[in-house]
Formats: sequence, structure tokens, C-alpha cells
Amino acid sequence: MKMIMLCTHHLNSQFKVGSHHIYQYLKDYKTSELKYYSAAITPFHVLNLNQDTLVRIKKSIVKSGDEIVPFSLIAPHNKYPFNHSFTLNKWVKFSNLNKKKTDILYIDNIFYTPYINFINYKKLIFRMNDYYPNLPNWNGNTLNSLLSILFEKSDTILYSAKELYQYVPEDLKHKSIYLPNGVELINKYSILNDIGVPRNKPLIVYSGSVDKWFDKILMQQIAERLPEFNFVIIGSNSNFKSTQNIYELGLVEYYKARSIINICDVGIIPFRIDKYKSLIDSINPLKLYEYMASGLSVVSTKWAEIININSPAYLANNVSEFIEMIKIANSRKQHMEAKNIEYATKFNWNSILNNTLNSEILNTEIT
Repeated sequence: MKMIMLCTHHLNSQFKVGSHHIYQYLKDYKTSELKYYSAAITPFHVLNLNQDTLVRIKKSIVKSGDEIVPFSLIAPHNKYPFNHSFTLNKWVKFSNLNKKKTDILYIDNIFYTPYINFINYKKLIFRMNDYYPNLPNWNGNTLNSLLSILFEKSDTILYSAKELYQYVPEDLKHKSIYLPNGVELINKYSILNDIGVPRNKPLIVYSGSVDKWFDKILMQQIAERLPEFNFVIIGSNSNFKSTQNIYELGLVEYYKARSIINICDVGIIPFRIDKYKSLIDSINPLKLYEYMASGLSVVSTKWAEIININSPAYLANNVSEFIEMIKIANSRKQHMEAKNIEYATKFNWNSILNNTLNSEILNTEIT
């Protein structure tokens, strides 16, 4: 069986997301021919070089294994003119992507929608991870048109959050399946002698994308009002230089990040609900499962999907509640450790994928 995956993050990205786990699951099951495409690289990427971009450039030039990082003169990006409808609909024609033939086409990167017209496939599986028209700095109508194409062409629609089900058209709901985010359970973590953060205070950790919906103001207020804690941010730097108890580690390799989480005391998710509620409401919190897999209690702002998953997390409505809940979570960490691990174990990626991919992909007859 041949399969092509059209995704966003390259396979060695510091952010390990659902598509990576799906790829690895299929690889372990020895899918006969599996090709993984991540987001395209363009000449404009040299204007903002970092370690991750350098890796992607190298992968685009030196092709190896199952992974393909396409090159294109232009590609979708959340800044004008790359977020214009012309780019979103025509970028494939400016790329080195060519016609392909496969049994199963899997897509979770909506910007690859124009490319599916160049692929001869027998079955299309679309995994919806966000409600894309609510993404900041994009034209919602343009993204909605891409989403509508994927809905119509898909044989199976997978959705990662229960809140996303409402966006699946009524006449297509019968072919939709809930496939939530999960966590890779790690039996042995790396021993870390020095992570560049003093260990004389409890460690409160945030690991993940520091994007527009990360609430920097809330983060700053929490740290300033809790000087008895040290705060660790694993992700791109946000310049909290004036706050002495915030330590930004930058982008960190995935398994090292998980090892850092493992020596912390409380995990936090400070998202900006006031401005990005419509987007955040449909996020199934991958980092919550990663925190809890290490036994950490989680303090988070409150949104629809995090309520839906019914976790033991502490959910705050405002900065005062967030601060108080961090104190409570830290004081009860030993009492809650086993309960947190038990909850995360129910979201083991292998179990989740066994239940869905076996029926939708591995045991599918392709004619």
C-alpha cells in the first residue's frame, strides 16, 4: 500500500505533533511506500534564519528517506503577500512539486489543498487540527474555501477536538471520526545535570509554541507576583528580560524538552482567551498530556475543549485564579502525581491510533 502525507512540521522539528506520531505508527507497521511532505521552503526564509530553518533548507537540498521538504519561489505564510488568496491557491505552480500517484493521501496541512489536484489517489483522509478560518493574520473566507474543498473531497474526516465537529457540514458528518491528540509515553528520561535554571525554587514550565495566542502579559504578571517560583519557557524566545525568575531556553529538541518537563513541578498553559477564544476553543491541548505523563499538575486558562476533555487540570478564569492555582498545584504535586499519570496514559498515542488507523488505513481495501 502506498501512502503520501501532506503535513506542516518536518520530521526533526522541536515540535512533535500528531502527524509525526501518525507517520511513526505507519512506519512501524511497514506501510510499503510512505512519503512525508512538510511545509515548503522558499528563498524568503533566508531573511529569518534560525536552526530550524537551516535544517529545513538542508532537507530540501539533500533528500533522504521518506521525507520531502519542497522548494517553492513563494509559499503560504501569515504575512502579506504570502497570505493573499493568489499565493494560497497558486503556490504549487511555483514549486518543484510534481504529479504523484498513491493509494492513500493523508493531509493535515490545509495549505497543501491545491496540490491534491496533482495527485492521483484512491482514498483521501483529512485530519482537521484547528478551525483554520480563525487563524490570525489570514483571510477567513479564503481559508474557509480551502477547508470546504477538503471536506468535499475527503473520504474520511478526522477531527482532533470535539469542538471541531460543529464545523463539519451536516451531510458529511457520517464520514467524520474523532481522533484526539495524545502523548508518547516515555519510560526513561535523560538525566539533566544543568539546564541553565537554578533549582533552588520550584520550577513552573511552559513548553510549546510562543505564538500570538500565548498570553505574554499573563505570563509576566504571574512571574512577577510569584517570586518564590522559577518559570521555564521551552520554545521561541519572547524577551522576558526584565523578569528575573523567567528563564527562556529557546527551541529544544523534543526528547530533551520532555526530560526538562520531567524535572519540573507544575505545567502551565497561559493562552490569551480574550482575543483568540474562537481559535483556542477548538484546541486539544497536546502539552497537557505531556505534562501529565510526567506526573505534573497543570494550570491553564479555561476554554471549551479543555473543559470537554475532563482532565484533572486546574482551570483559571483570570490572573488571580491562575496564581492561586499554581500555589495549590505545587503544594499537592505528590498527592496528584499518580492521578495525572493515570489520566495521560489513557491518551497514549499507540492506543489512540490502534483504534482509528487500523480500521481507516491499515485494514482498508484499496481498489
